[in-house]
Amino acid sequence: MLVEITRRNIGNFRALAPKRELSRLENDEDCFGIGYTDDALSFPDGILIFHLEEEEEKGKVHPIAVIDYFYVREEARDMYVGTYLFSILVEMAEECHIEALRCDVPMGYEYNLLCNVLENYGFHFSLVEVFEFERPLHDYMELGVFKKRKPGDVLLLYEVPQKVFSVGLRNLTKDEDLSDYDISYDKDYYDVDLSTVLMQDKLPVGIFLVRIDKDGCIVAELLRTSSQSSDAYLSMIYDAMEVANDKYGKNATVKVRLHNDSGLHLMSDLFEDFAPYLVRRGYFTI
Repeated sequence: MLVEITRRNIGNFRALAPKRELSRLENDEDCFGIGYTDDALSFPDGILIFHLEEEEEKGKVHPIAVIDYFYVREEARDMYVGTYLFSILVEMAEECHIEALRCDVPMGYEYNLLCNVLENYGFHFSLVEVFEFERPLHDYMELGVFKKRKPGDVLLLYEVPQKVFSVGLRNLTKDEDLSDYDISYDKDYYDVDLSTVLMQDKLPVGIFLVRIDKDGCIVAELLRTSSQSSDAYLSMIYDAMEVANDKYGKNATVKVRLHNDSGLHLMSDLFEDFAPYLVRRGYFTI
C-alpha cells in the first residue's frame, strides 16, 4: 500500500531514513516522500524521498526531480517494493511535466548497490567530482591563519546598496560560466548579516556570499576578489565567521561549495585533509 509521508505519519519512517532527510521532508515545501507498507498498521517496508529543482543546459531550464533518499529494508527486498515506489515517482513526475530524474550517489558498497538498482530501472550513471564539504564553525575560528590577517575595508552585505552589489557581483564573475550554480544577483537571497563585501573607492572589489539552507547549514556560496592577495580573502571570511559565531554559535555547520580551481586551492591551504569527492550522478529521462 502506498503511503504519502506527512507530518502526521512521519514518525513511522524514522527507522528507515536518516534524521536529516526526514527533517528536510518536514521543512522544505519542494521536498516530498512516499512510502510502502503492507497495510496501515504494519511497519513500513520502503521509503523514497525526492525534491524538485531546475537544471540549466545550453541556455534552457529543465524541471527535474532529484532522488534524495531511497531505501527498502532487507526483509522486503526482492518483493518489488522498490520497483513499485520508483514507478509511482515516474507517474508523479509525468503528471507534473518533469522531464528527468537525477540521483547523486556517493561511492561505497551500499551506494553502489543503489546504483545497480537504479540502472535496472533505466538510470545512466557517470562519475562526477563534487567540491563540497561540511565543517563545524569553530574549525574555521581556530585557524591560526585568520589571526595574521590584515583588516580590510569589509562591509556586511546589508550595508551595501542593491545596485552596487549587483554591479559588483557581475564584474567579479563576468569571465565565468555560473549557469550550473544557483547564484543570485539579488542580495536578499543571501544572509545579509553574514555575507561580506570588500570595498575600495566605494566599489566592491571582493564578495563573500553566505546563505542559510533549509537544513540550517551556513552555506558559503561564492567567494571572489579582483585581488590575488590572501589578506583580501581572509578578511572577508573572518568577518563573516565572527558574525556567524555570534548569531548561530560555534557548533553551527558550515557547508562550502567550490566553483573553480582557486577556491579549491584556498580550501586545500586552510585544511590539509580537504579533497573533492566522487559521486556517481545518474539520470533517467521521462
